[in-house]
Amino acid sequence: MEKNPKICSVCSKEGSEFRCACKGVYYCGPACQKAGWKAHKPNCGARLAKKIESKETTGERETALDHSKMGKIHSQHGRFGDALKSYEEARQIFITVHGKYHEDVGTMYNNIGHTYQEMGRYNEALSMHNEGLEIRRRVFGEKHPDVAGSLSNIGNVHHALGDPRKTLEYLTQALEIETETLGRENLQIMKTLQNIACVHKGQGALGKALKMQEEAMGIFRRIGTDEGDLAPILVQLGDIYFEQEKQDEAMASFVESLAIFRRVNGEKHTSVADSLDKIAGVHAAREELDEALKLQKKAMKIRQRALPHEHVSVASSLQSIAHIYSKQGKHREALPMFEEALGIYKRTVGADHPDLAGFYQDRASCLLLAGDRKGSLDNFRESLRIDVLHGVSGVYSGEVRMAIRVLESSGLR
Repeated sequence: MEKNPKICSVCSKEGSEFRCACKGVYYCGPACQKAGWKAHKPNCGARLAKKIESKETTGERETALDHSKMGKIHSQHGRFGDALKSYEEARQIFITVHGKYHEDVGTMYNNIGHTYQEMGRYNEALSMHNEGLEIRRRVFGEKHPDVAGSLSNIGNVHHALGDPRKTLEYLTQALEIETETLGRENLQIMKTLQNIACVHKGQGALGKALKMQEEAMGIFRRIGTDEGDLAPILVQLGDIYFEQEKQDEAMASFVESLAIFRRVNGEKHTSVADSLDKIAGVHAAREELDEALKLQKKAMKIRQRALPHEHVSVASSLQSIAHIYSKQGKHREALPMFEEALGIYKRTVGADHPDLAGFYQDRASCLLLAGDRKGSLDNFRESLRIDVLHGVSGVYSGEVRMAIRVLESSGLR
């Protein structure tokens, strides 16, 4: 497993320990820091914080833009609470300068919505994105790329809330507007295709998902320049390969995404945790449980530091670690972690979220191995109930149905 290389942002030397005061970039030494200052200066959080504090600006709008830049820097480094404060400050200044119905204000509602989503506060995210959509429609009219962007944002929150119907409804509207206003060869369309593919994958339509991800990858290969746009495509391609039991291809995609996220976002960002989580999943499928556990614990540490405890990503880490403990026969360690994860899931996304089907399946398997056959049956039934509720079918639902039949045939009810 590759360690964080700490690459110098100027000469690309690995193992660089010298870091800017903003902790956003590494250098191999003072000489490279001096050489790289001109390029880094506009995005240096330490410099920007001093500028805001000393009010070294030429007007209120510039102050708002500085707060917005500060919010972006905080978000890139996983400091979502600080990002939220910066974006809210910028929004208030923009409203004072322009009034509510202005594109700058719409952008801040968009940024605040994204931040709430990162924090797992989905209802607040939905409220912000709906406000942003209203503003953008008033400012730009119905057929505009920014309106499509707001529709995509709303669709993505519905996806997080476990509503694939509404997700596809909003994403399809967004794609139609983007295609009409931007043409098909566009990075915004690339991202919308990725989001739609993710919904198809969740519904088990792997062929549709792969086709859309490949179209997104083709757009990036032809016109993309920012490798930060490539990493999410690699993650989602890896997910599809994993579902298709192509473990080598999945691992290659996940490892490449991890390297990119580390270069772009730094070691402590939640995107790094996400890729570590994916790589751990491949190790677990290969029965390399010690390596999987080590990576899952590292991912959870990043998430616990960057996110509120009541966040679905923290619950996901708890579930993943519990699953590995279960496979190792450590049921006493696993079951309390499953309970903690379930509490977070129910409080953040509700008891019927589609991701909980996989959770109940994991916990059912653990209970079965621990000798609690009745508890296992109850959890398999709950997993199936959620799949049926959301119209999900496929290999995993079939396995759950088989497990239920076997347990019921032994006389359990």
